[in-house]
Amino acid sequence: MKIKKQLLVLTLIGVLFSSCNTEEPKLNLDLNLNTLEGKWLINNSTEYDFIEFTNEGIFFINKKEVTNDPDFSNFSIYEIVNDNIIGIANLGAIFVNNLTEFKMDFVLELSDNTQINLTANKTSFISESERTALISKIWGIESINGLENDLGILLFSKSGTFYEIRSNIKFGEWNWCNNEETKVSITTNSSSLDCTNNQVIENITLTDNSFTGIDKRNGTPETIILKTD
Repeated sequence: MKIKKQLLVLTLIGVLFSSCNTEEPKLNLDLNLNTLEGKWLINNSTEYDFIEFTNEGIFFINKKEVTNDPDFSNFSIYEIVNDNIIGIANLGAIFVNNLTEFKMDFVLELSDNTQINLTANKTSFISESERTALISKIWGIESINGLENDLGILLFSKSGTFYEIRSNIKFGEWNWCNNEETKVSITTNSSSLDCTNNQVIENITLTDNSFTGIDKRNGTPETIILKTD
């Protein structure tokens, strides 16, 4: 199963990136996957909470308040256009004015040409372990309780963001529950992460391209097998 193809179909990202003015003066910023990857907490906005970039080209944006805007999505894909411009599908572009290891000043230009000046600070990854690196990717559902099921994806980021597409879309947070890193807690309703309730996946085994675990989030434990291409 080709996860990237499935992801494009499920999220309907079949559009071109918003056009960006690549003639902007270059600022000689160290703008690359390594400097961008992570969650950036926005500290000068009453509307936006954070943005996040993964090393697989996934972009997240979150607002401080729940929005009913049907055109707003927490999820997109991004592309580094040049030394200071990042194109965001279905959203617009980010023009970076200043970038250090832990701070970024930028302009978020929406597709309607609205420009918003923002400042953000980078957070730490939830851990630097090998298992965090293994789990932090796009996973396609291979089977549930032994029955083939390829209509869904789960995404875990190193910064603790969780995104799921199955019968509906869920967006939230995740974290490890134990030192062995075989159990995760997940929340998608603004509640605190809690390893003692049923919003967990446990007995997790991981390889470079497979994820097996017991998913308790639907009331009845389900054995899930996830794959990545």
